[in-house]
Amino acid sequence: MSRAGLVSPESQVLNGPKAVNTMNLFLSYLKYGPSNCYSGIGTSGVIANGWENSCKIGDNSYNLGNNKYLPSKYGLDEASANEVIDDLATLLTSGRLSPENREIMKEAFDYTLESGKDKFEAMVNAQQLMVLSPEFHTTGLIQKTGQDRTIPGKPNATDIPYKAVIYLMLGGGMDSWNVLVPDSCSGKNAAGQTVDEQYLEQRGILAFDRSKGEFDLTIEPNTDQPCESFAINEDLEYMKQLYSEGDLIFLANTGVVNQNGMTIKNYSSKTRSQLFDHAGMQEETKKIDPYSAFSGTGVLGRAKDVLATKGHVVNSMSINGGSISVSGTVGISMPNIVASSSVTKTLAHRPRDEEYFDVEEYTRKVNSKLDPFSSVFGET
Repeated sequence: MSRAGLVSPESQVLNGPKAVNTMNLFLSYLKYGPSNCYSGIGTSGVIANGWENSCKIGDNSYNLGNNKYLPSKYGLDEASANEVIDDLATLLTSGRLSPENREIMKEAFDYTLESGKDKFEAMVNAQQLMVLSPEFHTTGLIQKTGQDRTIPGKPNATDIPYKAVIYLMLGGGMDSWNVLVPDSCSGKNAAGQTVDEQYLEQRGILAFDRSKGEFDLTIEPNTDQPCESFAINEDLEYMKQLYSEGDLIFLANTGVVNQNGMTIKNYSSKTRSQLFDHAGMQEETKKIDPYSAFSGTGVLGRAKDVLATKGHVVNSMSINGGSISVSGTVGISMPNIVASSSVTKTLAHRPRDEEYFDVEEYTRKVNSKLDPFSSVFGET
């Protein structure tokens, strides 16, 4: 898709935590109206008997209003599963709701009444399943196979020791020229200047100040370098410790240059990368694929693919949102998992008096396996 210049901004924010949070907001609103009940939207009023006691379906005593779907106002029987579900299918899915999902929701409606709940709660439960359906979220049609979705099994363990790579993207705000700087150097340029002399001249007042001890935190390189020692920023003592212990490496003088001989005057004709653009350069750094040879993948995602083909059990995780850096080729290695930075998100968390209604099981049924001719967006 990226090679063709096509993008889907909505898909970039579609991940596990955000999807669950969004659905919890919908469910809370349907049950309690605008309130802060169970991941809802809005604030509740004064609560006298504890927070959970104020979260009652159809009770707006403590919130800023309520969801009042009342089909009886236009002549429908609110106790009839057929009439209510058909009406909701028109209102919420423009009639796209599949016959199978209609039957599941009618079953849920009748079960609610059989459990001793009133018709308003039965309609609320039907609405919950309606907004959890693929037909509600997309405009395409779906066809169901009648089969449950299979839960991916855990891969078999190998005798290869566990190893993790942590990729931390510092999105701007770091002056990399004052992280690692030349300290004592014998290598010179064509003009006869040593590297440390070039550094002091070019950086001027921004350079490290030797009189203030800013060159005191030094390391010696383990490879052939023009300098015998480098200084590390005085606030990065832990990085020096990691380097000394062999757990950290510096890749100096590394950037995005597609061709040699690039200058400020000819760069636009010699590079495909968006230089001088924070977002663009961050994206290039995550992909390391300036010629789009592996479109849609990132540097860690391709590494993950290679390891998977060599028999390693490999997985990747990003925090709060997806990242191109861990995206590999579809079908080669496991897709990336997105985790929340706060707490694990639980779908349909609710008070005890609502636990009779198994939202999770009904959700599995409503979102059971689709056939290949169904909407790809509905499947997603």
